[in-house]
Amino acid sequence: TVSVADGKNKYIRGLPRSAFRVFEDGQPQTITHFMSEDIPLDLVLAVDVSSSMRDAMPKVKEADKEFLGALTPRDQVSVLGFNDTIFTLTRKSTDPQQRLRAVDRLAPWGATALYDVIIAGADMLGRAPGRKAMLVFSDGEDQGSHASLADAERRLEASDMTLYMIGQGRGLSLVPLQKLMTELADPTGGRALFTDNI
Repeated sequence: TVSVADGKNKYIRGLPRSAFRVFEDGQPQTITHFMSEDIPLDLVLAVDVSSSMRDAMPKVKEADKEFLGALTPRDQVSVLGFNDTIFTLTRKSTDPQQRLRAVDRLAPWGATALYDVIIAGADMLGRAPGRKAMLVFSDGEDQGSHASLADAERRLEASDMTLYMIGQGRGLSLVPLQKLMTELADPTGGRALFTDNI
């Protein structure tokens, strides 16, 4: 999935397939699938509900709801809560109210299985063509995953989803946690953001 902007950061629309060339490890690749413009998003929203997020939870819920409210009903959203377990609260929902109710049910407890939820999100999004992204609100400190960081990185590399990490709680101030979240998101074409401002 790509976006194209000019030198003034304005998006360029309507580019044909012939305008793109794809390379992997320096080798030209064949574009097997090309779609443009208003393609619905398949999104996994994962919210860290571990004990370490207790103080940040009210603000995280508010930010989640604002973000979900900005999506279109065409977008399919799966909402996951995670601590040392992963809870599927909605699966590919197009109902805006169902998405918001799912966020309301979140309550913090337990440890953090960050790597496990990233792998689960990639599995949920699968290999079907289209716009796929995962948005993770977390402090970035894994304390309970069965998978390792290397396992999560390999799964992200094999996936074509874009990962966005939203650092909250201790992730706003601890540089090692910010570095980890950036290392996970950047190779996917996503970003790690660290702000207390909704």
